[in-house]
Amino acid sequence: MSTLNEKVVAVIAEIKGDMSLVEKVDDNTRLIEDLGLDSIQIINLIMETEEKLDIEVDINSLDFSHLKTLRTFCDFLSMDKVCS
Repeated sequence: MSTLNEKVVAVIAEIKGDMSLVEKVDDNTRLIEDLGLDSIQIINLIMETEEKLDIEVDINSLDFSHLKTLRTFCDFLSMDKVCS
């Protein structure tokens, strides 16, 4: 079974249209600076992650700092602020 990080990376690769990202992205990869995710892609990341993981992200608890790196986003998803 895939880890949370692997599932999120797969979503990112799908959004960016670059499946090679699955092999390149690590915990410290910055979502905006390194991957170039724009605001629409960030929204898509949240929505697709909710759908693929069958969770609901508490947007009121989501802070820009949670979107800094893959690790910070996955840590946020692992917190109690996300309902399954």
